[in-house]
Amino acid sequence: MSGKDRIGLIAGSGRFPILWAQSAKSKGVEVVCFAIKGNTSPKIRRFVDRIFWFNVYDFSSLLEAIRGSGVRKMVMAGQINPFSIFDPRMFLDLEIKTLLEKIKDRRADTVFTAVIQRIEQEGVEFIPSTSFMDAYMARVGTLTRSAPEDEQWQDVYFGRDIAQRMGDLDIGQTVVVKNRTVLAVEAFEGTNRCIMRAGLLVPGAVVVKMSKPRQDLRFDVPVVGMRTIKVMALARASVLAVEAGKTIILDKERVVRSADRLGIKVVAVQGAQGETGR
Repeated sequence: MSGKDRIGLIAGSGRFPILWAQSAKSKGVEVVCFAIKGNTSPKIRRFVDRIFWFNVYDFSSLLEAIRGSGVRKMVMAGQINPFSIFDPRMFLDLEIKTLLEKIKDRRADTVFTAVIQRIEQEGVEFIPSTSFMDAYMARVGTLTRSAPEDEQWQDVYFGRDIAQRMGDLDIGQTVVVKNRTVLAVEAFEGTNRCIMRAGLLVPGAVVVKMSKPRQDLRFDVPVVGMRTIKVMALARASVLAVEAGKTIILDKERVVRSADRLGIKVVAVQGAQGETGR
């Protein structure tokens, strides 16, 4: 992409949208942010060229803002509160009401694919949210000073296979295991609550986060960060394994330092079809 590009950013919660905006702007890109009230951090104002605010249930306002912004490329980054799907105000907006009534189910992939398809009818192309994020991608290997023990490695690869089967069903991206026993799988509640549920059962669990076999990088990228490490510490988990080349680690240096201090091992492995990262 050239430095003359203007890219729209639909920003959800967390650090991901902010880091994406910083990375894009460092490449000379003009970033136009479409921020979601109650989701997007106000701090993002400092890192974008223009910003439009809208309510998550006001899809018509988002479409109107996109038309007036002049953007022809867009990215989604950051989580949008999944419980928004149960907000009755969703059905007050004709655009979103029509969209939701047409889809076969309300899994994340189904909903976001429909949203993207509707926005693309406005002449906009969505690009992967991994664009400009190369510095944050997990590379194969052990990131922390200490590597997992043999039994933990067995759990890593056992969990990897389970996580990718779950992803194939679009259930979630994370599984928590110990001694090749599944303690918790991620569903609607998200990664952090999945980890905490496992922590109520036994200490020393292995957390494995993998991409889906048919991952749509336009809106659904595995992301871990400081919050993940803090939750793992509370849950007394011992190892975090992510998929190399497909997982974004936010604030990577801080994550590794904190994991080392807390005795948590962090590794990046290939997907089930690739070589191991041991």
